[in-house]
Amino acid sequence: MEIIKYPNEEKFQTAVNEDEPLLVLVSFDGERLIACQIDEAANHHILLKKAGFPDTDIDKYFRLVVDKSGADWTFVCPESYSSVTRKDKKIQEFF
Repeated sequence: MEIIKYPNEEKFQTAVNEDEPLLVLVSFDGERLIACQIDEAANHHILLKKAGFPDTDIDKYFRLVVDKSGADWTFVCPESYSSVTRKDKKIQEFF
């Protein structure tokens, strides 16, 4: 898995040590993780762009906001996922 700590390892580690909220993106295929202190990129499309990826790829990533006390996450089920035609069933299967 490729792990990208934005803007760099040092700033990321400082945020972790100080228990700052982190924005974490994990690609659906499990090949890439992009993370930063949340103030570096307030939204997932901004983080993608800053990390050098198309900001239109937001539907290819799980989005998490984490700190030591917990995590909040969101995802979008890709249209191309599965041959299930009913959207609610496709999302249920994906989840």
